[in-house]
Amino acid sequence: MCGISGIISPEGLKQDYEKELRAALYELRFRGPDHQEFFQNSTIAIAHSRLSIIDTSSNGNQPFFSADRQQVIVLNGELFNYRELRSELEKEGCVFLTQSDTEVMLQGFHRYKEKFLHKIHGFFAFHFSDLNTNEHWLVRDRFGEKPIYWSYKENTCFYASDFQSILAFPIEKTIHQQALHHYLHLSYIPAPYTILNEVHKLQPGELLYLSKQGIKNTNWYTLKGDVNSDEVQLKNALQEAVKWRMVADVPLGSFLSGGLDSAIVSALACQLKPQLHTYSISFPKQAYFDESR
Repeated sequence: MCGISGIISPEGLKQDYEKELRAALYELRFRGPDHQEFFQNSTIAIAHSRLSIIDTSSNGNQPFFSADRQQVIVLNGELFNYRELRSELEKEGCVFLTQSDTEVMLQGFHRYKEKFLHKIHGFFAFHFSDLNTNEHWLVRDRFGEKPIYWSYKENTCFYASDFQSILAFPIEKTIHQQALHHYLHLSYIPAPYTILNEVHKLQPGELLYLSKQGIKNTNWYTLKGDVNSDEVQLKNALQEAVKWRMVADVPLGSFLSGGLDSAIVSALACQLKPQLHTYSISFPKQAYFDESR
């Protein structure tokens, strides 16, 4: 789990946002203890807090730039099939300088934009900027596994992985009455709403595109399916999903809550890695909170 935060203003940043960006980055510290860094130029100010999973060396630190420094990305997520994607891109002439899946995302998205996203097995939320063309994208994965909040006012977009982080920016903080109604009735606030009028959740499979012409949002992915055929495919899909998630440069483990879903995932993972470490939690004299059964 990493964290990203930043400001995008294709017409030019109206002030120096270093103080606000540092405050936003501080709120992301729990999402990534391994490295924190920020970058600011005339149109963007971006920050990243890293939890190292793939290529744990400093080569994978972010913000991550292309070799000519004309493209930059901050990514929260993981591409499980990054090796296969990298091989495809190398055959098309791309040259890689690191072993990071972040570089695969940068080069793949730069070359193919939304078409590249459909090839990815993984989860992600990222900001990609082409500094040469002054175009910018905020993107969230198919099912919204990685969060991203955003606010847009006067041709400037503020965003962050964490709600507390985006509050570090100069945005209006008034209660969204409909969102409050949702929370009181549903016990949660559905996307794209948040508790604040000026802050929104980027929805699963949604993409924001920013340029001097303004802002445009589109859905790069829409969930489709058929219940009858999906039942037949479920086991194979679960096995494939667990397999992709076993890719890491650090030790792997699994949490067991005593429920059916965690037991199935752990069982499938053990078929691939028999010595998998599993973890449960329980509290003395508190049977209700015993997750080890």
